[in-house]
Amino acid sequence: MNENPSKIEEELRSRFQRLHDSPPAWAWPVPPSCALVGRDFVPGESLLVYASAENFSWMARKDAPEWFKDDRVWTRYRACYNAVGRSAPTFFPNVGIQPVSDGGLFAAALFVSEQLGLLTAEAPREFLEHVAFTNWGKFTIKPGENAPTVNEDYAGADEKLSASLAFVVTELGVLQPKIALIPKAIWQRPILQMAMRGASPFTCFVPVPQFNATVVNCHLSDYAESSALLREKLSGAALANWMKSLVGFNEGNAWRYIAWLDSALNVGTNSPSHL
Repeated sequence: MNENPSKIEEELRSRFQRLHDSPPAWAWPVPPSCALVGRDFVPGESLLVYASAENFSWMARKDAPEWFKDDRVWTRYRACYNAVGRSAPTFFPNVGIQPVSDGGLFAAALFVSEQLGLLTAEAPREFLEHVAFTNWGKFTIKPGENAPTVNEDYAGADEKLSASLAFVVTELGVLQPKIALIPKAIWQRPILQMAMRGASPFTCFVPVPQFNATVVNCHLSDYAESSALLREKLSGAALANWMKSLVGFNEGNAWRYIAWLDSALNVGTNSPSHL
């Protein structure tokens, strides 16, 4: 299989390079990466999944991989997948975006695609080429002297999120996804929301909570009963196998996220199920 970035990724890289001058003073000195865009991704018809922001805490402990040292840094999610994710024995491929590589957002993307009639696949690596994955935050806060290995979450900080907005608007303008999963904390910022709607006016944006252990174990506890029913209903589906393969999650609790999604996709006349 061709390991070069897709044509859309190349277009995004070109636009990002024209936009980018230098990272903000508060950020790691790394340029923004464009999305990993599947080769079967079709603008107007496909799914885009946003995680919050990249995690660079590992850079305080080890050298950056080779794809951070040349032009591949602009398409580093694809480069990471090609180098270590494509052929690794792990169930979910490493793409350099943690909530994707551990399977959480992969499983969420599969469920949404199945529910809304988008392209799906039983194997994660095949499914990857039908969708697009990226981080909304294109820059990562450098850790301070008192926290040399910890990244700070800034999903609620307008002044830092604004540094990424031009790249997100450009990304949405090119991709024009039919559906976009986006972190709720970011979508709740009115100025950012308006800019994204303007960039891709026909996209249905679905604000979602983070897919992490705290959320599924604690914040979504009200979905315990409905998740058990949904888990039983989908016991023979590909998603059930994916949920068993999540890294770092209690499988039963992780189904609460899927139950939350199921509810979100079927509530209100403006929900994706009514498109």
